Amino acid sequence: MFAEEEYVDPADLEVLVEKEIVTVDLKQLALLTLYVDYQVREPEEGAEDIYLYFSHYAFHDLHIEDMFHAGRENLTETEQFWNDWISLLKTKSGDTESRLLKEAVLYREGIEGLVKMANDNYKVHPSLYLEAMNEYDKNYGYSQIEKIGENAIEKIDSKLIIRSKIALKAACASSYLNHTEKLMLFCWESFRSDSTVRNLLRLFATREMAEQYGIRAEKALASRIKGNPVTSIRNSELNQNIINNYTYNELNFYTGNFKAVKAVSKNPSGSLGWSNCFVGEGICLFLLYLFEDAVPSKAAKAVANSIGFSGLQ
Repeated sequence: MFAEEEYVDPADLEVLVEKEIVTVDLKQLALLTLYVDYQVREPEEGAEDIYLYFSHYAFHDLHIEDMFHAGRENLTETEQFWNDWISLLKTKSGDTESRLLKEAVLYREGIEGLVKMANDNYKVHPSLYLEAMNEYDKNYGYSQIEKIGENAIEKIDSKLIIRSKIALKAACASSYLNHTEKLMLFCWESFRSDSTVRNLLRLFATREMAEQYGIRAEKALASRIKGNPVTSIRNSELNQNIINNYTYNELNFYTGNFKAVKAVSKNPSGSLGWSNCFVGEGICLFLLYLFEDAVPSKAAKAVANSIGFSGLQ
């Protein structure tokens, strides 16, 4: 959607609307665009062509079923479109694609179909498990949520953060069902897939959980993925459990690995943000600042002289 003149850069219609230069219902315009495109394309081309529009921001939040009611005439060949649309989205990773696939399957096959799709497509769209759990949660379907959670944590790669969210959802259901053993297991799997301090401390909520799972946390850290976490905005469901050094040191502290934490704290290049060249002078200045006697000692004078300060007499 662009307004363009010769020798002038194109003006994005969304910017024009935002600046109140023009008044346009972008959502309705986008839906009409899909509606018209659907009508002019051959049935076998419809799904692929309409999918391309969702790379543009104006289309990101559209619900595809609304396209069928955007114009006056009923759209035809809908059965083929839905089949092609679902088949296409199964192969396309991304949060928008996952949402569209969820909505399409729910619209066509209901929540049972969504669970089946999650089982078949968990490597591309593992978040479908969480979406199915959320649907069951609307009607307090805690048994179904727990069952989905058990299946999901068994199938999904333990390095994916989305697995932790699924485990926590299942843990909540288990708490309502008074399934203590399953609740504890879900909390442990949540920490394994998203190793944060909060998820670690949750393992110490009860003495029994701490004895069964809390003491295993230190061993789990040994297999961590090192580096700076990379958060994908477009495809968050495949974000990995990457632990940076700062979080790793925090976790070491809470798991009782004080030796490792102490070793890190001795690193002069990182302590207090000081550089190596300033550490010597900085320590001396602190010692002099903390000196309380009215008459300086020989040691205090020596410290002062070592940094070129002759004010102590």
